[in-house]
Amino acid sequence: MGEPSITPVAPLPEPVVDEPVAIAAPRSTRKEPAVVGAERPFPIHVPEIKRDIDGRYNRPEFLNYYFEETDLVRGPESPASFYDDFYLQVRDIENSHTALYKYFVATPAGLQKAMDDEHLPALYL
Repeated sequence: MGEPSITPVAPLPEPVVDEPVAIAAPRSTRKEPAVVGAERPFPIHVPEIKRDIDGRYNRPEFLNYYFEETDLVRGPESPASFYDDFYLQVRDIENSHTALYKYFVATPAGLQKAMDDEHLPALYL
């Protein structure tokens, strides 16, 4: 009998994006460009960035936030039936890695509209 061998499996990729992510708004079919978070003050109060006793920072730095289609100033065309992808760009201060997080945001009616538009019997998030 031969020697048993194990084929190594490649590790899963890290969720952090090492290369800088553009701060510009995403491409859209709108005639006017959407306003993005980098152009406005942060809409909620967040604690100041501080280094804890253990040397770690209490939170990442928020670089930008925006919706894929919805302008941050004008808001959605139909607030009662709204769905869009929301992006939050952050930077880890300790190692300067940036990451871009994507969240699906919807009202109940907007969720149903998204399912109808995409012809989905169910939506898995």
